Amino acid sequence: MKGKMSLERKLNKIFKVFGVSVSMDDEFAYKDGFVFFTPFETPAEEYHREWILKKFDFSLTEDDYFLFAILHEIGHHYTLYDLSQEELDNEALYRQILGLSDKSAEELNLLYFNLPAELLATKWAIDFINENMEWCKKTQKKIYEAMRHFIKANGWDD
Repeated sequence: MKGKMSLERKLNKIFKVFGVSVSMDDEFAYKDGFVFFTPFETPAEEYHREWILKKFDFSLTEDDYFLFAILHEIGHHYTLYDLSQEELDNEALYRQILGLSDKSAEELNLLYFNLPAELLATKWAIDFINENMEWCKKTQKKIYEAMRHFIKANGWDD
C-alpha cells in the first residue's frame, strides 16, 4: 500500500506522548507497547459504537471512531496492570472460547466488549476524550488530513 509508512509516521508523531508505537495492521489491537490500527472500517465497528452508547451513554460517529479505537488500544497500555493475573488468565481462556463459538457476530462482539480488559480500555478512552476534548478535536483534524493523503496516494478518492 502506498503511503503506509507516511501514515504511520504521522500517527506516531501524534500518539508518541502516550509512550506507544503505532503500526498499520488488519485490525485494532494492543500488544507490548504497540498499538495496531486498520485504516479501514472493521466489521465490529457498528456493534461497538452501539454498545458504547448503551453501556456508557457515550455517542460516537463514524468519523469519531478511528480516534476512539486508537485511544481504546492506548487504554489497554494504561490499564493492563489493573487486572490480576487470574483475571488475565481467565480472559485469555474466554477469548479462545469465543474464537471457537458458533454464536452470531453480534453476540460474539457483545461478549467480547464486556471482557474486563475491554471494559477498562473503553472506559479509559471515554474518560480521556471527556477530559481532553480540545486535544481530541485538534487530533481528529490531523488524523483526517493524514488519512486523506493516504487514501489519495492509493487512488481511493474517486
